[in-house]
Amino acid sequence: MWRRISDDLRRWKESPRRKPLIVRGVRQCGKTHSLREFGGAEYVDCAYFNFESDPDLRKAFEADLDPRRIVSALSAISGKRISEGDTLIVFDEIQSCGKALTSLKYFCEDAPGYHVACAGSLLGVMLSKPSSFPVGKVDFMTMRPMDFMEFATACGHRVMCEEMSRGLAAAGFEGRLERLLKDYCFVGGMPEAVSAWAGGEGGERVREIHSGILNSYEGDILKHVPASEMGRVRDVWRSIPEQLAKDNRKFMFGHVREGGRARELADALEWLIDAGLAHKVKSVSRPELPLRMFEDGSSFKIYACDAGLLGRMCNVRYEEHASDRVPEAYRGALAENLVLTHILPIFDDEVHCWRDGAYEVDFLVGRRGRAVPIEVKSGRRKRSRSLAEYIDRYDPEVCLMFSQDGSGGDRVVSAPLYMAWAADRLIDEKIGG
Repeated sequence: MWRRISDDLRRWKESPRRKPLIVRGVRQCGKTHSLREFGGAEYVDCAYFNFESDPDLRKAFEADLDPRRIVSALSAISGKRISEGDTLIVFDEIQSCGKALTSLKYFCEDAPGYHVACAGSLLGVMLSKPSSFPVGKVDFMTMRPMDFMEFATACGHRVMCEEMSRGLAAAGFEGRLERLLKDYCFVGGMPEAVSAWAGGEGGERVREIHSGILNSYEGDILKHVPASEMGRVRDVWRSIPEQLAKDNRKFMFGHVREGGRARELADALEWLIDAGLAHKVKSVSRPELPLRMFEDGSSFKIYACDAGLLGRMCNVRYEEHASDRVPEAYRGALAENLVLTHILPIFDDEVHCWRDGAYEVDFLVGRRGRAVPIEVKSGRRKRSRSLAEYIDRYDPEVCLMFSQDGSGGDRVVSAPLYMAWAADRLIDEKIGG
């Protein structure tokens, strides 16, 4: 399946400043598959090593961390000659071997001709305990679940997606895109679920895959989280759908468990954020750049890492989803979650929201020296009291609204929800015009 990260990997390969690469991301978002597919397509050979499934691999790093000796040992283990430039070395579950993680420093300094790419979960890499983390000696990429364009391409609509990417216009296939978006909101972006859906396996099979992924995430919590925190982390994780159902979406620790307090549950929430399972959007009191200077640390919203997993946590079946037999609160939460997961990589995770009393604009991003408000509507209604108030107060040059109705406006750039992947281009077109 086509993934956006493929272009980033090619640029990494060709870079004269290339360092060993660590691809981080939530579990089961496709890191390993993408690296192996890239290795097979762009190199003479790909040498793959998994430190979790083959613990004996660690022995190759025990004597010393000389990269050439390590490569010789790995060549013997794999039964294939690993050569500089022609072979992509893939270390999977790199967090399971601290010495392998440390060795990346020496691959960078002493053997830069070898192309080394590693995959690891966000939480695992963060918690790994190498003797010396290779600070400044590695490149990083963050991989996320598949976005709408990746999903549509996997479902057989590559040409349509290429046309949209070139010119953004969707003239002639708006209806098809709306149907695809409805499917995407149910299936989400986990590659296994997308592959099953694209292969015609149906909604129940997708739900089974979602259940398996959610179970594996809870297993990851058991594996990494201290025993004293397990119950709290699980409670916070399971509370996300309820939190998103609230009118203002503001996260309330008291809704996690009766009598819940920030001092008891804040660490549990940070575990989920560090693992990539949840995203935090902090509110700001003033829409001025840099937005971080005006954050209100006590006011924030929490979103799930994937729309499909959010639907499974809410126990929504495809038939209910497709026929819109779901509560309006769910549709609103799902639309916000979808837009958030698409704009996070565009704006380097610097996404905030604006809140003042009863007024709230869903998202606020920095673009070309401007604070740009982004409002999300799950239906075709585009009126927003909060956005109108924001415009009256701050007179922004450009605003962006995503809804089911993509008709344009004057100051407010209106776009359909399936265009969230192009938020930066939509803003730039308005500013440039």
